[in-house]
Amino acid sequence: MVHSYSTRQSSNVHVVNPHTTLAQKSIRHRAGGSEHCGVLRLSSDGTWYDASCSSTYGYICKYPLNTISCAEWKRKGYTSNGYYTIDPDGRNNGVDPYKVYCDMTTDASTGITTFEHQEANRSLVAGAQVAFSFIRNITYGDKSVDQVATGADISGECYQYIKYECHHSQMTGSTAWYDRDGKQKNYWGGATVDSGQCACGISGMIVGHLRGHPWLT
Repeated sequence: MVHSYSTRQSSNVHVVNPHTTLAQKSIRHRAGGSEHCGVLRLSSDGTWYDASCSSTYGYICKYPLNTISCAEWKRKGYTSNGYYTIDPDGRNNGVDPYKVYCDMTTDASTGITTFEHQEANRSLVAGAQVAFSFIRNITYGDKSVDQVATGADISGECYQYIKYECHHSQMTGSTAWYDRDGKQKNYWGGATVDSGQCACGISGMIVGHLRGHPWLT
C-alpha cells in the first residue's frame, strides 16, 4: 500500500538548498502597495528575496509572480483544503505549472502539498519466488517525474509512506524501491541509508507477534 506523497514548506524548516533560483527574469513593480518579483531566493529564516536585487539583504518579496507551493498559497490567505495550481520552478521556466491537492488544515503554520497517485490500494502478491520479480510502478496522475521533483526540491521535508505486509516472505535482500533517477535502494523507512533494513530490522520491533499472528507489518 503506497500513500500519497507529501511535501511541507514552512518558515521554521531549514531548506536543504536555501538559494534556489526559481525564475530567470526579474519583474518588480508595485500593485496596491504590495511587492511583486520574479527571481526568488529563500533565506534560512523563510523569507523570499528577489535574487537580482543589488542590496545586501535583497528585495523582500511579498507576492511572488509564481505560486510555488501550497505553503505559498496559504501565506496569501487561502486556508481551505482543495486543488490549487503551483509552479515550483518559476514562471516561464522549467516544467509547466500543475495542480496538486493542498492540505491547509493539518498544520496550522503551513500548507502541505500532496501528490496523489493511483496506487493506494493493497495488492496481493503470490508466487513471486525470485527476488525483485514483482514490480509495481507508481505514477502521479498527469504529472511527470520532473514536475513532482520540482515540488520536492523546494520543500523543507518530503515523505511517502509504503506499507509492506508479509506472510512467510523475505523482505531484506529481496525487495527494493527506486528513486527518481531509477537507482535501486535497498533500505526502507526508519532505517539508515544502504543498510538493507527496515525500521523493525533496526529496532527489533515487529507489528504483529511471530506466534499466533500470520501477518507481519
